[in-house]
Amino acid sequence: LEMISGFDGTRGRVLREGERDIYQDYYVIDASGWTFIVTIPQAVITRNATILFYIQIVLIGIFMAVVIFLSIQNYRRSLHSQKSVNCFEALGQTYYCVVMVNAARDTCEVLKQELEDGKEWKNQQSYIRFLRRIQKTVHHQEVAEQLGEEFGIQQLLCLARGERDRCYMEYQRNCPDGPRWVSAEAFVVPGIQEAPVIILAFRMIHTAKIAELEKSQALRDSLTSAHNAAQAKNDFLSRMSHDMRTPMNAVIGFTDLARRSLQDPEKVSQCLDKVTAASRQLLHLINEVLDTAKIDQGKMELVFSDTDLMQHMESAVGFFSMQAQAGQLTLTLQPPVLEHPHVLTDARRLDQILNNLLSNAVKYTPAGGSIRLSLEEMHSDKPGWGMYRFTVSDTGIGMSKEFLSRIFLPFEREDTTMTGKVSGVGLGMAITHNIVQLMGGRIDVQSVQGEGSTFTVVLPCEFAGSEEHESEQVVPEFSLDGLRLLLAEDNLLNMEIAAELLEMEGAQVTAVENGQLAVECFCNTPPDSFDLILMDIQMPVMDGYAAARAIRQLNHPQAKTIPILAMTANAFADDVIAAKEAGMNGHIAKPIDMTRIREAIAAALAESAGKM
Repeated sequence: LEMISGFDGTRGRVLREGERDIYQDYYVIDASGWTFIVTIPQAVITRNATILFYIQIVLIGIFMAVVIFLSIQNYRRSLHSQKSVNCFEALGQTYYCVVMVNAARDTCEVLKQELEDGKEWKNQQSYIRFLRRIQKTVHHQEVAEQLGEEFGIQQLLCLARGERDRCYMEYQRNCPDGPRWVSAEAFVVPGIQEAPVIILAFRMIHTAKIAELEKSQALRDSLTSAHNAAQAKNDFLSRMSHDMRTPMNAVIGFTDLARRSLQDPEKVSQCLDKVTAASRQLLHLINEVLDTAKIDQGKMELVFSDTDLMQHMESAVGFFSMQAQAGQLTLTLQPPVLEHPHVLTDARRLDQILNNLLSNAVKYTPAGGSIRLSLEEMHSDKPGWGMYRFTVSDTGIGMSKEFLSRIFLPFEREDTTMTGKVSGVGLGMAITHNIVQLMGGRIDVQSVQGEGSTFTVVLPCEFAGSEEHESEQVVPEFSLDGLRLLLAEDNLLNMEIAAELLEMEGAQVTAVENGQLAVECFCNTPPDSFDLILMDIQMPVMDGYAAARAIRQLNHPQAKTIPILAMTANAFADDVIAAKEAGMNGHIAKPIDMTRIREAIAAALAESAGKM
């Protein structure tokens, strides 16, 4: 037994070598003295040991894989947690104060605070005391009370129980640099404790709030403007309906009277004079509307020319002298002493300014009153320029101070006892004001109700050359006698009127009904058959622009040189430009005025002769 390996008195092991294998004998002596011998081949033991070794290797591999997997998972969780922390920190930057509230216990913990009024708050404190301190920073007392109600304990408990969707309020907080807009918002954080936990966050929203308020104000202003514009439009249409029907009634009525009085030439002449006056009044209303449209679109343009100021003053007074006499008014022109009476300005717009001012003075001055027009030349700091002050004063009914602030707005008229008796839609002063500004001047008004009004217009004008006026000669009126004219007009009534008036001036008129016929007529006639073409614009088949372009492209000897004038109701500046671009030589706005037609034809023929 002493030879048994590791024998301890009761058990041991003997390794012996047999004929075919190696065996291990295990000896075990029990308590009764028996000896048990267990013989196991070495190969079996070795094979089982190898299996156990491989199992151990596999288990170690699995363990390492689990460790690596858990490490990766833990790394990913840490990255996700870090991202969450970063996100919360980024969100936290949006708020200048974050507080965790336990509404059930009336406690709160300040998680983040930017110092208010220079004092740091306790981290743990009563929520009610915290809320009262917040209320003291509110700019308006009534808003502070609303804040206390919105974020009171009961409201937060309702929010925690889901009985409210949100607690939110915007208010102005007192800051060192003045009131600033902030927002307060409360939201529930579920699952942290059994008691409801609420996060109360305060954010600075001053810049965004100011932008929002400005946008809201702009929308309100736009709505108000749209409402006022709609009201002004309705008032305008109502006034236009009245003021257009008045002269139209005169046109129709006196035309009928003239037809019934054909045997009385004097009566017919009187009726026709009144028809002409009513027609001009109607045309004046239309021109005011067109001028307003030009001003609104920024298309009113000035055409500067050599202008004799004294001549225009006398013309304006002469134009209204008959109306003043009929109204028992005294209209006087104070003789001006001008060092430079000739200037470069827009004569037509100057006449419009004077006419509007004198027209109002005549309309709103009762019988027995007086109207005075004066002009004064003043010094200008700009060399070669002068400042000219036009003054129209009257002893009329005057205007209230309240209306004076609106006098230059479109469609404005003061409601007085005389307003209903005076025609007009309230555009004259608005147009005058815009023309004066366009000319670089200014207009002022002083008025006292019951005493009268004084309008003062100051315009800067460049001096015109004096030598040019010394050599001026009276130009004889141009005659249409013998001129051969081609007239294109689709409206038969307008065609008849134009042809009759031109033929009464001695012209020979060939009339066609559209642009295509005008092109064919010109193309199929020998050279020098026509001296000039008068072209309407809006015509069927081919309009006036297309017809003018087609004529300019013909092989006819006169195609490039024959003058073509647009004679149309299209009276805007764009229409004048379009006529020029189409190859026309000029533009005449309807209604037909023979004086302007003669002037336009004379200018076009002179231009054509100069190019030949």
